[in-house]
Amino acid sequence: MDMDIDYNKEEVREKFKDLFEHSLDLIYVNDLNGNFLDANELTLISLGYERKDILNLTFTDLLDRDNLIKAYNTLKEITKTGKQSAKREYKLKTKTGDYIFIETYGIPLKKNGRMYGILGIAKNITKRKKTAQKLKESAEMFKALFKEGPIPAYTWRKIGDDFVFIDFNNAADKITQGNVETFLGTNAFEMYKDRPDILNDLHLCMNEKTHITREMKYRYSFSKDEKYLLVNYGYVDPDLIIVRTEDITERKKAEEKLKESELKYRDMINNLDVGFYQVALDGTMINHNPAHNKILEYDQTESHIGKKVTDFWQFPEDRDNYLKQILKDSYAKNYICPSLTKEGKKVVVQLNSHLMLDKEGNPFGIEGTFIDITEKYNLEQELRESEEKFRSIAEQSLLGICVIQDDLVKYINKQFADLIGYTIEEVKNWEPGWFASVIHPDDRDWVIEKAKKKQLGSNDIKNYYQYRLINKSKKIIWLDNFSKTILFRGRNANLVTVVNITERKITEQKLKESERKYRNIYENTPFSVVLINSQGVVVDANPTTEVMFGYKIDEIIGKGFMDLSIIHPDYLSTIFALFKKFVKGEKMHRIDIQIQRKNGTIFWANLQAALMNIRDETYVQALFTDITKKKEAEFLVDEELKKLKELDQLRKNLISRVSHELKTPLVSISGGCELLLTLYGEKLSKEELELIELIEKGGKRLKHLVDNLIDISRIEYSKFKLQKESNDLSELIRDVSKELMFLLRERKTNLNLTLPESLFLKMDKIRIEQVIMNLLSNAIKNTPPKGDIKIVLKKKGNWAEISINDTGIGLTQEEMDFIFTRFGKIERYGEGYEYIDIQGTGLGLYISKEIVGLHEGEIRAESEGRNKGSTFIVKLPIS
Repeated sequence: MDMDIDYNKEEVREKFKDLFEHSLDLIYVNDLNGNFLDANELTLISLGYERKDILNLTFTDLLDRDNLIKAYNTLKEITKTGKQSAKREYKLKTKTGDYIFIETYGIPLKKNGRMYGILGIAKNITKRKKTAQKLKESAEMFKALFKEGPIPAYTWRKIGDDFVFIDFNNAADKITQGNVETFLGTNAFEMYKDRPDILNDLHLCMNEKTHITREMKYRYSFSKDEKYLLVNYGYVDPDLIIVRTEDITERKKAEEKLKESELKYRDMINNLDVGFYQVALDGTMINHNPAHNKILEYDQTESHIGKKVTDFWQFPEDRDNYLKQILKDSYAKNYICPSLTKEGKKVVVQLNSHLMLDKEGNPFGIEGTFIDITEKYNLEQELRESEEKFRSIAEQSLLGICVIQDDLVKYINKQFADLIGYTIEEVKNWEPGWFASVIHPDDRDWVIEKAKKKQLGSNDIKNYYQYRLINKSKKIIWLDNFSKTILFRGRNANLVTVVNITERKITEQKLKESERKYRNIYENTPFSVVLINSQGVVVDANPTTEVMFGYKIDEIIGKGFMDLSIIHPDYLSTIFALFKKFVKGEKMHRIDIQIQRKNGTIFWANLQAALMNIRDETYVQALFTDITKKKEAEFLVDEELKKLKELDQLRKNLISRVSHELKTPLVSISGGCELLLTLYGEKLSKEELELIELIEKGGKRLKHLVDNLIDISRIEYSKFKLQKESNDLSELIRDVSKELMFLLRERKTNLNLTLPESLFLKMDKIRIEQVIMNLLSNAIKNTPPKGDIKIVLKKKGNWAEISINDTGIGLTQEEMDFIFTRFGKIERYGEGYEYIDIQGTGLGLYISKEIVGLHEGEIRAESEGRNKGSTFIVKLPIS
């Protein structure tokens, strides 16, 4: 720019007034070096500069290298031609660092014929440029999506009244195995002349300029496969339709199967033999099947929807714990639920339930099945009682006992554990099959095989055999083993009982090593020893046989033992059957038989036998012992026992008859005393009244004795029956305490009751009252004046526990073992025991124990010894 020509702002603005004041374009002025001389407000706003800043700006502040070159080229063009430049696009950098796009042209400014600047007029095309860029990116992305998309796509162009197939993507090429390319340029009418529904959809999509989605069956011409397709027709302005086809064959098949499944499920639920139910979380019944009603003995058509599920529970309060459990774990497996039938009968059902969840995963109810396990539950209860009895017997047994199931030791008693040198806890923690490691290596395989067969319930196996163990201290122990397959908790198990025969085995070994000594014993033993081979032929006999049977040895050897007239005919078939089993390896127990001597006389003999292996052949060694005198003694004992039983029956009959016969005069005595007191009480003297009262007290005591004797008679004849009903035990104890209050006051004894408000259970009220009366009266009789008696009633689990504690004379261990027996009366005399009431028969505690036992309860006494008081504890089942 010439330095002598200054920019006259007012002059330029006046000349281009409309542009500067009213134009919506960007108006600016540059000199010929690219410096800014002026700009309108829109230019300043667009670039983010103040007016004062514009005069310090040049092209280099706003343009990058490429745009700067383009700007100077335009400047040269205008300078050279002196004319308005063509429109060009530029990218400008704003003050904030952002960019705007303008489309501009320049008008030369002249003065006196000389050019000194350029007036720029520009449109802000930033939005257009960005939109174009997005369209470009969108088109490229659309193209990529179209070509690379996972769903087959086909492009149709509307030409006249028809459509022409013009493009497809890679997924379409793949699904048609490359055949789709052969259809390019084909008209829709030609391709789909037998599918008017497709043609209609193409025309509808184009006419409505919308999207259409259809499900249809489609058979591909190249493969003849018929598929279910989800077809989407998409209109693209101005004349295109893109068709996308998603294969939904599997989904449709799944939906059809689901519908079939739902129908089957509904039929299955209704035809189940097990109960099915759905309930809301608050216990309201939502749904149930007919089996639900059948199990609970309702009419099968009766609906319980809307009812509370707790209507069927024996103990509705238990559902809170059940609900907590299922909300915590999401399921309840094999939950035992005592329930009620329509008529109130108690049954036990087993629930298998899980939570029902909504779409958000929130629980809204419970569904599940249940079965009636009343019989099984009762059997399991009996099984538990049986197991307890088994454990009690096993712990007291001298035999080693264990139960093996699934190669695990499920039970072992102390005797067996001591035998192998391990503790019971160590054995319980053994891994499966570890028991085999204590069996001697030479015996291990065949013992394990037998044990496995036993656990599987096989009958084709010996129950009795011998083997060796190596105990914890590495000592070899010989065992005499008897095993049996049993049901343990519902499944087969092997019950093993063993005896330590190590010493016997050592003895047998010594006997084998000393054959000469054995022969001497064999020939000189007082028993008859006969050796028989497996065919039943006698091969040897000792000299005692001659003496016992009356036959010479050479008359016996070489003959079948069944052919000899030695064994009494009554026992021949039994001996023959036993012999065959014994030869096969089955154990033969001792047997008493009659023997016929050569001279025809008969005597009793005990026969025991053992298998022997001599030179790899099996023989039976039969040992006969003359037990004639023993048998005669046994016959005498049997006769005596028979007489004793007759005497015992006479005793029972006598007690029964005497007790009943005594009851009639006792009624007359008691009634007569009451009548005398009623009619002549006021006329009688003090001595006469005391005499009548003495007679009355004696009558009552005798009546109490007779009642006890009658109870004893009922117990012995199993006619002691209970009448059980639901009664309040707390109330019963209070009533008994009131009834004995006169005796408490007479002996100045303090009674303290700690009872719940009420505690109901099924019991024979009269009989339990008899027990409490007996225990409390005993406590009063055995407690010194001003002593204390305390009765406490508690609920412990499913038991009601009554404890009656006194500060009286107390009990020794010997007395505690004796007091619950028949006539178990304890006599205690001497200085300091004057306060004890010694009256009684010793039958009360015996009868009390029988009453509690019939209630399936327990009774026991506790005491720290003489003069330290005693406590009697009674436990009764609540359910």
